[in-house]
Parts: sequence; C-alpha cells; structure tokens
Amino acid sequence: MTGVSRMTGVSRMPSAHHCDCGARIILAATAGRRQALDWVPDPQGTAAAYQDALGTWRVRILEPGEQPLHPERRYQLHVASCPLKPAPSVPAAGVAFLAEYKRARSERAKEKRNRRGRRPAPQVTGIRIDPGRNQ
Repeated sequence: MTGVSRMTGVSRMPSAHHCDCGARIILAATAGRRQALDWVPDPQGTAAAYQDALGTWRVRILEPGEQPLHPERRYQLHVASCPLKPAPSVPAAGVAFLAEYKRARSERAKEKRNRRGRRPAPQVTGIRIDPGRNQ
C-alpha cells in the first residue's frame, strides 16, 4: 500500500533524491549516518541495502567476498561513481592555522621540558660529618 496515510498524512514512499551531478540516488541509513547509493542495483557493488517496512532504506558495507543476505541487494556507493568527485583541496585557513598553532604549542612544551632537566640533587646543608673521627 503506497500513498498518503490517512492517520498521519505522511507519504510511505521514499522521496526521490538527486545528486548535484543529476543522477538519481538512494539515501540509505547506516549505523551512524546516511550513505548515497546509485539508484540501480549493481552486481559488483560494495554495499548491501534493503528497504524496511516503513520505507526507510538501510545499508551496510560488505566485506570482500561477502554476499548480501536475503532481503538485501548489492548497490554501488554513489561517491565511487559520481563524476563530480570533490577535488583534493587545500585545508581551510582555520584548519591550517589550528594545525600550526598545535605544532607550535607542542614545540614550546618540549622546549620547556628540556629546560627543566632532571630533578635537582639534595641540598647541601653545610654540616660535614667525618665518619673516621667519631671513633
């Protein structure tokens, strides 16, 4: 049964999603976040996905040589096939600054430790006891 539920007014069909490249994708939930999958199942895919009773797509990443379970089908992650792959970029100015700041702070702490050196020897009190004289 598809369409809009009379009680909640919510559609049970998953909405169609599109990538910026124009490809139709499936947004499937993993344990921690959502993964974009290509719309058409792929026999060489690395992800096993299925749609649960509520219409939510669930996905898990397959180990090499592992086969999907009964309700699952193989899909390819859209990141692997998207023509608009993000180009490797220079980190943002704030990230570069933060890395430089942490490096400098670490160097200062290292110099401080080296300046301190070892623990000082016990202090000399000025009293000298000659063990040979007390006999």
